[in-house]
Amino acid sequence: PPWKSAKQMLRVCTLGTLSYVFVGVVVPVVVLISRLFLDRSGVAHIMQVGKILLGVSSMLAINSLFELAHIFLVDLQDFSPLSKFISVKMVIFFTFWQGLVLAGLENGGFFRSFLDARHSWNTQAQIAQAVQ
Repeated sequence: PPWKSAKQMLRVCTLGTLSYVFVGVVVPVVVLISRLFLDRSGVAHIMQVGKILLGVSSMLAINSLFELAHIFLVDLQDFSPLSKFISVKMVIFFTFWQGLVLAGLENGGFFRSFLDARHSWNTQAQIAQAVQ
């Protein structure tokens, strides 16, 4: 949007980015506390709401940082922010898909042959988590 002033733009971009930090701290704390006092269905509901909040705040933070980079792109040219932004997005993208592939392998029983109680590898989920 057209900004009324640089101060307004900077304030909105800062608040957008800090919203992710705030939600990223509050949601896990609320989930941990809810595990102490609620049954599984209540915790599952809180976790779903937390995932939605994290997704929305993540989108808001990325938009805020993109807006900031877009406005200052000429001033930041020496730091090549576009390549850094793309590389971070690629890491996030591949980590997401790696998690989906590992979940599929786990559901398909691929990690059964790696179970080893002597070394505390008791479930396929532990092995999938270690691989990621």
